[in-house]
Amino acid sequence: MIRSRREFLRAAVPALAAGLVGAGCSRAPDRAPPAAAEPLDPETVLAAYFAPESLGRVAAIGRVWLDGRADPTLAPAIDEALTAGREEEAVDRLRTAVRSDFRAGELVTVEGWHLARTEVHLCGLAELTRGAP
Repeated sequence: MIRSRREFLRAAVPALAAGLVGAGCSRAPDRAPPAAAEPLDPETVLAAYFAPESLGRVAAIGRVWLDGRADPTLAPAIDEALTAGREEEAVDRLRTAVRSDFRAGELVTVEGWHLARTEVHLCGLAELTRGAP
């Protein structure tokens, strides 16, 4: 069970990196393996997705959603976006995932607000990264 933001980040970043390394296809033996891209900084991607001045309110929604959750596992679309390589591509992937959630009816209600599942998970990530070293 993850008890703090710091523990979450310590668990999430290596898991992302391991996923990048383990997801490679088989390659010719005479080629060196490609270097794994560094995961994007979650705070930078969040600030690009949401208006930077709204991140406090976004984190507050995340706090409510996370309250009482034993396992704050994030939507796979977030992991994919953080490994996109470029901030603009990450934001595009997140917007696509949110639209897809709405079309599929994958909504989460937080204090009367109906939000896409990926969007709520982004709010949770905002709360978890807030003030983390």
